[in-house]
Amino acid sequence: MKCLDSACEFLYSPFSRIEENENSALMSWALLGYLAGAVSLMLFVMMVKPFSISAFSLLVILSAALFSNFLFSGMVHLFLNFLGKNGDALKLFCATGIGDFIWGVLLPLGFWTRLGVLGPFSSFFIAAVLVVSFRVVAIGRIYRMNVLSAFMSLMLNYVLFPFVVFMFTLYALVFALMSVF
Repeated sequence: MKCLDSACEFLYSPFSRIEENENSALMSWALLGYLAGAVSLMLFVMMVKPFSISAFSLLVILSAALFSNFLFSGMVHLFLNFLGKNGDALKLFCATGIGDFIWGVLLPLGFWTRLGVLGPFSSFFIAAVLVVSFRVVAIGRIYRMNVLSAFMSLMLNYVLFPFVVFMFTLYALVFALMSVF
């Protein structure tokens, strides 16, 4: 019922919940982190494979990062809320935004990639492992759980969401083929 009450309160007055937030400074740092992560990813790709920069490509990367992390934070929060863990989805969203500053590690790794020391996949993998480990620690701190439980809840959401999307796509394809034949 707590989830339903929060949803109804947000529907009746959506901006009051945001304006009452005492973490507005934290949110601004999170949005800056999302921007820094998007710029770092874009510059890394430019170092590895040169392409022309445009503001539109930066906006696409930034909006994809915001949408995916918003979805990720909501899924993890709902999953842990169903398990009985108390936490805050907004703090998790802010923590993932601050954790996106870690994508800045891609810039020195991109130089090493240009020198031939590392490959592009290994550079990206190193940065992704650092970002995922930060998210595991953030989930553990926000929801007061151990590292293994936080890691399992994070990985379950990373594995479960693509599986559900794949099953829905497969069902839609079979349904479409059955209606044709």
